[in-house]
Amino acid sequence: MPRKTHAPDLIRVSALHGYIELIESKLVNPDALLSRVGLDRKQLTEPNNFIQYQQLIELLKITAKELNLPYFGLELGRWQSLNILGSVGYLIGNCDTLETALKNLTKYYHVHQNSADLLLEIGQDYVKLSFLIRSNLKISVYHGADLALSVGVNLLKQLTDDKIKLHRLELPHSCDENPSVYR
Repeated sequence: MPRKTHAPDLIRVSALHGYIELIESKLVNPDALLSRVGLDRKQLTEPNNFIQYQQLIELLKITAKELNLPYFGLELGRWQSLNILGSVGYLIGNCDTLETALKNLTKYYHVHQNSADLLLEIGQDYVKLSFLIRSNLKISVYHGADLALSVGVNLLKQLTDDKIKLHRLELPHSCDENPSVYR
């Protein structure tokens, strides 16, 4: 069951791992984009710091528009791995089974981000991992969902030595315009 919290919606800075490098590779000044949401490059240097989840979402939205990359969250997530989860990543990376790793991930995900929950359902022939944003943000969070999806796929590949077979991805938003970006 999702936790109920009155704490501010926060996420570890490590969720932006690779952001500076990715933006600079597109020949855009990341400092200008960061400043538009009240962040600066120095804040991104310590992965265990926290920022407001709304800042992350606004930054993804602004960056997607500036770069004309509507699926920027997916792109950024490709730069990320277990390491962005810090001690939680270390824990799940050292579990004996994928089931144990996923159970620990869902149990301790709040250490990385307190504005979303991971829910795990294990059936006889399937595993369903759900990402539920439970924030009261007044803006669309689909860029954040794309980032979480991309990171999640990377984590599953890393935990299974790239042997995972995904049969279905369910998104909280439409991908009618270009479904091929989710393949």
